[in-house]
Amino acid sequence: TTGTGGAGGAGSNALGLFLGLGGSGGQGGDSAMGSGGAGGAGGSGGAASPFGIDIGIGGAGGHGGAGTNGGAGGAGGAGGSSGTVFALDLSWGGAGGNGGAATTGTGGAGGTGGFAVAPDF
Repeated sequence: TTGTGGAGGAGSNALGLFLGLGGSGGQGGDSAMGSGGAGGAGGSGGAASPFGIDIGIGGAGGHGGAGTNGGAGGAGGAGGSSGTVFALDLSWGGAGGNGGAATTGTGGAGGTGGFAVAPDF
């Protein structure tokens, strides 16, 4: 059997100083005879506030599980949306998860990194 990693949770939002950190995606399950499970996607950094200093960081994607064929790594979470009025916004996408190891077949593909929204100044 294979398992799929869960998605990461979204970051929180606060007026003034905003720091959103998306949760990491869960790791895909290992499989003794089949393909490893896929890693879950990382969560978004969250929506930024319209005022203040906003920092949004996407969660990392989960690693793929090991198996005859390795599971795919999960995608990294988005950095989060930028502020709209008077804000200094810093945004980073999360890293993609590693592909799972394979015993006799093909290793899993690595996950893609999350995108970062262009900052406002």
